[in-house]
Amino acid sequence: MRIVPAERLHRLFYPQVPVVVVAESGGVIGAAVCVSVMAVSSTPPMVAASLSTPSHTLELIRASNHFSLNWIDYSLKASLDILGFRSGRGTKNKLAMAGLRDARSELGVPYIAEAAAHVECVVDTIQPAGDHSIVLGRVLRAEAMDEFDEYWTFRSYRPILYLGSLDGHGRYVTLTQGAG
Repeated sequence: MRIVPAERLHRLFYPQVPVVVVAESGGVIGAAVCVSVMAVSSTPPMVAASLSTPSHTLELIRASNHFSLNWIDYSLKASLDILGFRSGRGTKNKLAMAGLRDARSELGVPYIAEAAAHVECVVDTIQPAGDHSIVLGRVLRAEAMDEFDEYWTFRSYRPILYLGSLDGHGRYVTLTQGAG
């Protein structure tokens, strides 16, 4: 065994499936890649996501009180580096900047049109946690591609597994391919 330095502790949790958090306020769409996401309650359905406190997307969540969580396929992994390593501040639509399209359900919460699944939420609370903030959301609506039936079958959906970053670029693998 060897000592893991505190600044590398988070790497013990990798690989993780990255989820893209999307929010909109005043016609500005922001998006951030998040690897610290979880379901926290079944009744009522609630989720939590940890976002960097200075994140522009977190500012949009605070302003709009809504957000979505989006799972994307490995075929779209190039979009993750743009969403995860470039600021959207000053950009009208960060999804478009990453080559993705935004969509909305009848609830009006923006999500990624190409997503394999998305969950639309209203903010319950935002809790500071060191250099991040935990956004707790009540689920309003969830949608997944047809292959999801209680569980993912992975017939066509190839989840991205994030291994960490190196020089401002993520390292990714999927269940059926090597590192990309």
